[in-house]
Amino acid sequence: MKRTLFVMLAVIAGACTSAPPEQQLVNDAAAALGGRDRLIAVKTLTIEGDGSNGNLLQDMTPDASGQLFLLSGYKRSIDVTGARARTEQTRTPNFAYFQGNAPQQQIQGIDGDVAYNIGANGTATRGSNAVARDRRAEIFHHPLTLIRAALDPAANCRPG
Repeated sequence: MKRTLFVMLAVIAGACTSAPPEQQLVNDAAAALGGRDRLIAVKTLTIEGDGSNGNLLQDMTPDASGQLFLLSGYKRSIDVTGARARTEQTRTPNFAYFQGNAPQQQIQGIDGDVAYNIGANGTATRGSNAVARDRRAEIFHHPLTLIRAALDPAANCRPG
């Protein structure tokens, strides 16, 4: 009887303890994004828009910003549960560009461990392992995908 009472008290006490600080941070972020259940229910995240893209490191001085590509038709779709992402955009240079000033459609993505690009003629080419690693990491650049991954019981946030 004493043993049963002790076990019950231990279970009750364990249920009343607060989450460790790192888990509480994840829980608070999930609550701010609509709650754990809503985040877990997300299957696909799609981001669409237009804008501009700098011609990184191509200007003559670091503070110059004259070389911009105008972006249209930007669409990034992330399959949250399948570790896949695809980005489509059309970019048009607003400066003298060695390939000319015609709009260029770009399609690139990641499917598991495979990075790919799709050329203007529709031909797919595989990216390097380094590109695949970078694109996998980019999936977690959105708060929804990052917190959703942190909610996974198998997630390990310990270094090493």
